[in-house]
Amino acid sequence: MVLSQKQRGSIYSSLAPVIGEEEADALLSQFPTRIGDEPVTRDVLRADLAELRTELKDDMAVLRIELKDEMAALRIELKDEMAALRTEVKGDMSTLSTGLKEDMSTLSTGLKGDMSTLSTGLKGDMSTLGADLRTELHDQMRQMAMWVVGAIIVAMVGGMSLAAGIASALS
Repeated sequence: MVLSQKQRGSIYSSLAPVIGEEEADALLSQFPTRIGDEPVTRDVLRADLAELRTELKDDMAVLRIELKDEMAALRIELKDEMAALRTEVKGDMSTLSTGLKEDMSTLSTGLKGDMSTLSTGLKGDMSTLGADLRTELHDQMRQMAMWVVGAIIVAMVGGMSLAAGIASALS
């Protein structure tokens, strides 16, 4: 029950001389000064709590349904994104594999061509070198033969001159 200021003043002035000022203040503090400040009864509190529980149950049920729906939508979205990513990665791997195979084939063909050219060049160089060596060896052997023949001729002419000199000295 709410007491007006006039009622509070009248009660205080009547009770203070009988029970004391502090006790009168303590007693009046138990009565609200405005509407809404009155004490809550157990029945009102129980009814308010029951109503609050019902609202919370309803809100929780709605939130649970919304959460389930949102999670299901997220699962579907995640599966779709993973499938798209898997397809993209497979395509990239296939493209990369094809590119690598082509690059390796091109490299292999180039290496085979380079090795064939090198082999042909080496064979030609070896053949030319062999012919050049044979020619040079032949030329040197002929030159040596000519020196030997020349030396023999010189030796023979010298021997003949010596023999002629000896023969003229003996005669």
